[in-house]
Amino acid sequence: MPVVINGKDGKSGRLFIKNITDSATEYTELCITSHTTRELAKEFETTGSKSAGYDEFGYGNSHLEGSITAQWISTLNPLDEAPFLRSGKSNYAIKAYLHSAAGTDLEDGDAINVDGTTGHINLNNLEVSVPADGVVEYKFDWKSSGSYTFTTPTPA
Repeated sequence: MPVVINGKDGKSGRLFIKNITDSATEYTELCITSHTTRELAKEFETTGSKSAGYDEFGYGNSHLEGSITAQWISTLNPLDEAPFLRSGKSNYAIKAYLHSAAGTDLEDGDAINVDGTTGHINLNNLEVSVPADGVVEYKFDWKSSGSYTFTTPTPA
C-alpha cells in the first residue's frame, strides 16, 4: 500500500529548476519520474565521563541532498531541447513539490525550496540514457548550499 501524505499520493509531485546565473532564466518544470530529498545534520559525538556507558551525540549545521530522475520527450517539450544541466555546477535553484495542482506556473502545495538567493544547489553525477526504443532519461544528484525552506500552505 502506498504511503499517503496529507491525503495525497505521489502522482501530483512536481519539480521546477532554474539557472540562477542567468537573470532572464525562469523556472523550468522537469518531467520527473521521481525526486528524492534527504535532510542531513552534521553529527558529532558528545560522549563523556557523565554518559553512564552510553554514546551521546549532538547535531550542528544541516543541508539537503537529493536525486532527480526525469524524462525528456521532444514532442512534449515546447522548447524542443533537453534541459541545460551540467555536473559540477552550483548555480541552480529548485522547488520540489510533494503534491501540487496541474498548471504551468509554480503552484501552492507542500514543497522543498532552495531559492537561489540565500541558497543554491550543486549538481553532481549527471547521467543521460538514450535508448533505441523509448524516451531519453536523465538522472542527477544534488546537494544544497546555504539556506532552504520547507513550505506547507495554510489550510483554507
